[in-house]
Amino acid sequence: MSTLIFRLCEAADGSRFGCLSDRPEVPELFDLGYALASPNRYCTIPTQPQHSWVEEYSVEGEDFAPLTELEEIPREVKNAFNTLMSELISGVDVMFCSYALGNTQGLPVCDEVMDSHRATDFVLFPQAICQAHTPEIPAYLVCYSVPRDKPADPALQQHRIYCQPGSFAFSQAFSAIIEQRGKVGLKPQGASPTDKRTAQQALNRFTDCLRAYHPAHQ
Repeated sequence: MSTLIFRLCEAADGSRFGCLSDRPEVPELFDLGYALASPNRYCTIPTQPQHSWVEEYSVEGEDFAPLTELEEIPREVKNAFNTLMSELISGVDVMFCSYALGNTQGLPVCDEVMDSHRATDFVLFPQAICQAHTPEIPAYLVCYSVPRDKPADPALQQHRIYCQPGSFAFSQAFSAIIEQRGKVGLKPQGASPTDKRTAQQALNRFTDCLRAYHPAHQ
């Protein structure tokens, strides 16, 4: 069984970072990656670096069994994931997410979400069970970008980073995105973030969909 975990954090400059995973160790790696990427970044006193978030919360969904033996993500599961992300992503500037959330075959579920939410940058990583099947993804990161809008200012790109889950890989992703957002002058979105109760309910609705799909297709 797996447990879906969502973590929402605000950095000192007002940027918000989200993390969605079903691996219990990932939120800690996410926090450590931020700390490694930001020594002295927002500190007014150089001898006292600030590594911690200004605000943060985490919520856990109900346990679920990941889907297996799939050739593609079922449409109803993909729709449920899109709905989940639309409820979590408000005000999130950078979203860390398992790209194969909810399945053991390494099938990506984030493609439609990334295309629909161009204001948010994404860092995607494999689930533990999928890591052995993703040798093409290096230990650190692969980054590419797409226009945020059409037509778009070429300087304004949505960043998409793929990396293995680990504190150093995450710190590289943080560093790359923070640097690129700074170069083009991107500011925090400023939209109100999803509150803790709403996020909890959204996670449970998605896990309900996964549980419902199992008996209907066994």
